[in-house]
Amino acid sequence: MFTNKKLGGVLSRFLSYIIDGLILGVLGTIVSTLVQHPLIFSSFNRYMWPNFEPTAFLGLIYFTYFFGVGATPGMNVLDLKLIKEDGGSPSYLTGLIRYIGMIISSIFFFLGFIWILIDSKNQGWHDKMSQTLVINDEN
Repeated sequence: MFTNKKLGGVLSRFLSYIIDGLILGVLGTIVSTLVQHPLIFSSFNRYMWPNFEPTAFLGLIYFTYFFGVGATPGMNVLDLKLIKEDGGSPSYLTGLIRYIGMIISSIFFFLGFIWILIDSKNQGWHDKMSQTLVINDEN
């Protein structure tokens, strides 16, 4: 079913990751500042989670949610959409698998992302793991 859809290009996908990274950076800074501020959540900060890093958890929530609904804010800016290989909509489980796949793709010198350059469907390892495609959403 994907054959009638135009696959998302490498450059637009890369730019969408940059946009999402900037958004996460700003959100992570805000959340970290709030959680680590001595007047806010001070007992939480000192006793329950002394080394709590909210930005790692924020990435999990951000990507799982937005992949689950079919597009991150960065993908929306560049008119990209995430679909299942069979043409269906992704689920939150699909989003979680894709996020875990992104971590794996980056661990090995970003080879899982570089794979997009040589794959006939422009799929990285994370796309293959989650059975998804990134397409241009020209609606």
